[in-house]
Amino acid sequence: MEKNNDFMKKYYTEEQLTAIAERGKNFTAADQVKVSAEWDDIYRTAKKLADKGADPAGKEARALAKRAQDMIDAFTGGDKGVESGLNKFYADRRNWSAQMQNFVPKLDDKTQKFYEAMMKMYKEKKGEKE
Repeated sequence: MEKNNDFMKKYYTEEQLTAIAERGKNFTAADQVKVSAEWDDIYRTAKKLADKGADPAGKEARALAKRAQDMIDAFTGGDKGVESGLNKFYADRRNWSAQMQNFVPKLDDKTQKFYEAMMKMYKEKKGEKE
């Protein structure tokens, strides 16, 4: 993955980048395989739910949103500022390098809209703001 801190400074403060790096010190290649597999499953499940017209606020979607939020929290350390930077990062996908775009799966429009609605509703239910 890109190691260009200047690129990531568009999304995170120096303090946030330091915290992310600190959490990542013991992150292994095996950990990356597990994380990638979990995200792949989350995205696959979101696609299935979107394709069958599931309610983004329904029981299955809430369970999936919790899994996704747990993954996000593991990366961000529960820091909402880091999560905000992560959201900005994903919103800026068109400016990523080809290497970065190949590393992070892109969802089809229907699945992306479902995923975003699902996460928004999950956070609203928890009383969080985006």
